Amino acid sequence: MAWFEKHLNWTVLLAWILTLCIVLTVDFGLVATDSYMSKEDLAAAGIGVCLLVLPASWGWVLRRKRRTLWWLLPALFLPSGFLCLVRLENQTPAWYMDPERAEFGPPNE
Repeated sequence: MAWFEKHLNWTVLLAWILTLCIVLTVDFGLVATDSYMSKEDLAAAGIGVCLLVLPASWGWVLRRKRRTLWWLLPALFLPSGFLCLVRLENQTPAWYMDPERAEFGPPNE
């Protein structure tokens, strides 16, 4: 889990790729069970999987970047919306991300 917290932009991309693999697996399973399934039904199943997996994973990334979840709207509904998540700057303080520190909170000065 620490790798995902340190590499939030890669996490966004990996979640997108994993979702595509899940969609292909679900669609393949649906076609294997019913070879006469329409393209509309397969598309609906793919969109349903995307609307389950992507908001959960990208919402986690947004929370780690200390950003509002309103950024999910352009990310989900624009053609290349996931790029807006990658371009968002991480607003988490550096002391918060350091795994070597045992205590929590800002450094004492």
